[in-house]
Amino acid sequence: MKKIITTSLAAAVLATGCASTSNLNNTEKGAIGGAAAGGIVGGVLGRNIGMFFSRPVARKTTEAAIGGALGGAVLGALLGYAKDQKDRADKNQSDGE
Repeated sequence: MKKIITTSLAAAVLATGCASTSNLNNTEKGAIGGAAAGGIVGGVLGRNIGMFFSRPVARKTTEAAIGGALGGAVLGALLGYAKDQKDRADKNQSDGE
């Protein structure tokens, strides 16, 4: 029963969060996507690499997921910012012509 409640709550949070991204700029969308992708990749790598070290695997997985999410958010935000700058430059160039 507890698993069903947790899954339902997670699905509701994800559905609500995805509905509110329609008015975000590329920087914000990049940060969100990068954090999600980085967290997943970091968690997988932390789990697989953590098996070969003496520390508990759960702790290593958590550390890697947090690090991956932070790194992914920063990288995604930088890429989104660059895309925003390019869009602004293209818009200014087309307005000038």
